[in-house]
Order: sequence, then structure tokens, then C-alpha cells
Amino acid sequence: MKIGRVHQRKITDNGGCSSYLFLAAISLMICLISADGLSAEVQHASSGLKIKLGENWREMSKNIPVKFTPMPTFSGSHDFQEPRQLLWRPAEAGSPLTKAANSGDKEEVERLLFGGADVNHRDAGGATALIMASQNGHGAIVDALLAKGAELNVQENNGVTALFMASQNGHGVIVDALLAEGAKIDVQAQNDATALFMASQNGRGTIVEALLAKGAKIDVQTDIGATALFMASQEGHLEVVEALLAKGAKIDVQTDIGATALILASYRGNAEIVAALLAKGANTELRIEDGGTALELAKNASIKSMLRAAKKP
Repeated sequence: MKIGRVHQRKITDNGGCSSYLFLAAISLMICLISADGLSAEVQHASSGLKIKLGENWREMSKNIPVKFTPMPTFSGSHDFQEPRQLLWRPAEAGSPLTKAANSGDKEEVERLLFGGADVNHRDAGGATALIMASQNGHGAIVDALLAKGAELNVQENNGVTALFMASQNGHGVIVDALLAEGAKIDVQAQNDATALFMASQNGRGTIVEALLAKGAKIDVQTDIGATALFMASQEGHLEVVEALLAKGAKIDVQTDIGATALILASYRGNAEIVAALLAKGANTELRIEDGGTALELAKNASIKSMLRAAKKP
């Protein structure tokens, strides 16, 4: 059986040990990135011990503070693995303040701050109390931390910020508060994703609008070449796609294997998004490396009809 590209990234576990994450796409198998669709293997650098991550990868990953991007791969057929950003973090935060912010214990946060706790203390993964509270939607704690001078733009070891996490997880009130305080919008995480990228991928329409209103860069590409429009098109978030197109998002940006927003929307059967992209002049002739065009990959008859009609004579 033919194996697609194998992607390897060095990571560090909680004890500071080095590991390697291997991702492979197997031909004739469509692997959609979901709780059941990701398979990976972690190998300890010194001992060589390998741990296979299968259906229970979410549980097993709790103690691995790493964020990685599953890479889109083609095996020579029309089957491929779609990119989606995932964030893993340590199971427990470090300092008492960070732990209290993480769990949403406002009284404990206030007690610790009153007692002189360092509002900007960073745990082993680089997280602060503000990042943890923003990630988990604890707005009152975010306000309390900001009032004590919490730094807005601290990045964890994997590059994420408080705004990034609030945007990714859909906490609009917190996003508004951080933006009002002057949070930097286009900070890029380890894989080059931004707050706008994550909000777009996850269908956070109101947050996407807020970030765009503050001038977020639309066409930033991750380390595999994906953009906010690409991910919103893949995931079927029409409202987000329309917002990005209205702000002038580039339509035909290609990933490292040539995939475009139109190709992914066609493949996933997102007909309304296909129509929106075609209305803005999306190129129907672009082709994925060792794969097909949007028309060749489309499985929906109505989408195929739209794509045929849009093809230049």
C-alpha cells in the first residue's frame, strides 16, 4: 500500500524530554481530522519508546503541551487528509494564580492578587493567568487581571496569546475586552496561525467581524499555506467566508500541495460557499499536487454543475 508524505515535528513533553510526532496519510483512505480521524505516534528521543495515538488521542494528549498542524497529503488518488489546527496544552497550570484563573475561581484569584501574587507569572508552558482565563471564558477574572496590569501580548511557548485563545474558543466578550485594551491582533503561533485564522476555522462569525474591524490581516498563511478563507471554506462557515470575501480576501491562495478554498469547499460539499467563491472569480482550473481540480474532486452533483458552468470556454 502506498504511503503519502510523512511529516515530522520535534516536540517537548512536560518533563522536558524530546519526542517526535509522525503523521502519515495512507492511500485509498480519507482521513478527516476529527476526534476519531487522527492517528499519530509519539517517540521518545532517548529511549525510542513509541506511543500510538488513535481514537483516544484527546485523553492521551493532555500531558503533551504541543500544538501541531496535521498536514494535507495526497496519495496519488483523490483521497487526502485535510488540515485543521489543534491545540494541546498541559493538564494543569503552574502557579496558584494560574490554576485559579484556569478553573474560574474568581474569589481565589482576587485573594491571591490582593496578597501580591505576580499577575504575569508564566507556567512551564509559558501560559499566564490571563491566557488561561481568556481561553476558558472567565470574563470577570480577565477584567480583574487586566485591572492589575496583566500583560496582554504574552505568548506561550507555542506562540499563542490570550486573544488567540479567546478567539479560537469563541469568547466574544473577552475578545472585545482584550481588543479594547490594545491587544496585538496578528501575533502568530508556532504554526503561523493567527487569532483571525482560528476564529475563521471554528466559525466564530462575530469574532471574525471584530478582528476584521480592528484591521486583522486576512491572508496570513500558516506553515502549510492555509489561510482563514481556506479553513472557513473547508469547514462550511458561509457567514465567515462572506465576511472575509467582503474585506478582499485572496481567493486562489494555494497550500503547499496546491489546495485552494474552492477545492476544499467542493470536496466537502459546501455548495453555498462554492457559489460565493465562484461569484468572486475563483479559479476552477487549479489542481492539487498529484490530485485533481475542484470539479474532479467534487462529489455533489449541484456543485459539479456550478463548476462546469464556471469553467472558461
